[in-house]
Amino acid sequence: MNVSVLLQKVDTKNIFRSILCIQRIYYYLCRRDFKNVCFVYMNKIMNAFFVIPVLHEEDNLSTLLTDFQVQKYKNCVCVICVNNPQEWHSDEEHIDDIVDNANSINYLKSIGAKSVKVSYNQGDIEISHDGSEPIFADKEIILIDKSTSGNAFPMKKSGVGWARKVMMDYVAHVASDDDIIISMDADTRFPDTYAMSVCSRFGKYSKATAMSVPYYHTLGENPIHNECVLRYESYMRHYMANMLRIKNMYAFTALGSALAFPVKSYKKVGGITPYRSGEDFYLLQNLRKVGNILLWNDDMVFPSGRLSNRVDFGTGPALRKGLNGDWESYPFYEENYFNDVKTTFDMFPQLYDGDVDTPMTPFLKEILSTDDLWSPLRKNYTTREQFVRACMNRVDALRILQYVKNKHRLNFKSLPLDSRSHYDDDNLSALYLNYCFNNDGLEELKAVRDFQYAMEEKCRYEHDEEVFS
Repeated sequence: MNVSVLLQKVDTKNIFRSILCIQRIYYYLCRRDFKNVCFVYMNKIMNAFFVIPVLHEEDNLSTLLTDFQVQKYKNCVCVICVNNPQEWHSDEEHIDDIVDNANSINYLKSIGAKSVKVSYNQGDIEISHDGSEPIFADKEIILIDKSTSGNAFPMKKSGVGWARKVMMDYVAHVASDDDIIISMDADTRFPDTYAMSVCSRFGKYSKATAMSVPYYHTLGENPIHNECVLRYESYMRHYMANMLRIKNMYAFTALGSALAFPVKSYKKVGGITPYRSGEDFYLLQNLRKVGNILLWNDDMVFPSGRLSNRVDFGTGPALRKGLNGDWESYPFYEENYFNDVKTTFDMFPQLYDGDVDTPMTPFLKEILSTDDLWSPLRKNYTTREQFVRACMNRVDALRILQYVKNKHRLNFKSLPLDSRSHYDDDNLSALYLNYCFNNDGLEELKAVRDFQYAMEEKCRYEHDEEVFS
């Protein structure tokens, strides 16, 4: 991203937006390492494989591919999986999806996309080509058809998780270990230097197993819908802020459109498990268990905050619930719940010598259905360091999320009306955020989001400086 463009974006009428833009210019200048970019190009050329699931995205394809084709990085390939269940071909409720997907396939073929067939035989991937074989030239587009009759997914093995798996497995099969998989969604915008910035970071920090990319949801014209987008994003940023505050190893935000990792990392964790929802969360959790992940990048992505019922949870379902005033599944968790997590993690070395109660012990015994949490780990891991690592792998991102959800469910109470006063310079409390989203207008909520974004960017940057220095 050009610095002059960033300067033009500074809005002196809005202090929060001014702060975040100036801050991003500062970090851009600090982190931009032109020698590293040359290193990536000249000595260790990485191909960047964008992998993008497509379902009813005809209206978005042109914009998406424009963003891809203007990438300044010269080693970009785009893999697109147009997908739907086979059963939809005989279901009148999904005729629009089938027609839209057919139009998408025809459009991709009309602009020169090369068709690849991917299947599995007893777990082994099999690849064939409909026409000329891809040569992975710059800006080449590869089409995987999992939509048309006879090629579509069976209902039991369908959904975005399977679409991502097919594409990522394909890339892992044909690419080099140092090539980069960039997970993207069809409704997400990204700048022309995005691939360059991602590959540059992995070129410099070769031991990083993944990157949780900074993001910023775009807003539309409907103010009520926009408030829901801001509310959901604020929920995610509040959770991330607290995980960063306690310096937990699982401090990341899992978005399918804001994730990148080397092929070697994907192979190391055995690939992606194709859950119907949350596949990006579980993949990132596994990648974190085998190494450190990057949180900062020069460029960010701009996901769409659109309504969707294609998955069971995530942005789309959250917004649908939010429009009906239901935010029960996406609360602002109290800070002391995260303090419990930190205390528990800090006690892992002590647990090597014998059992002691931690703040999370009762919950862990219940969720794991055992009264003996730690002695099996002591038997299997003979050093304190190995034992602590095993504890961290056991009490992972999923268990932490389940813990704070459970604490919220048991302890939720009405919030005081004067809760706006609860904030500090680095974070906005749950009390403050609840007040804002119950009382403030759209412009104030935009400012809250921008403040959270700026503080998160600062912490992401500091995290990478500390972990990778």
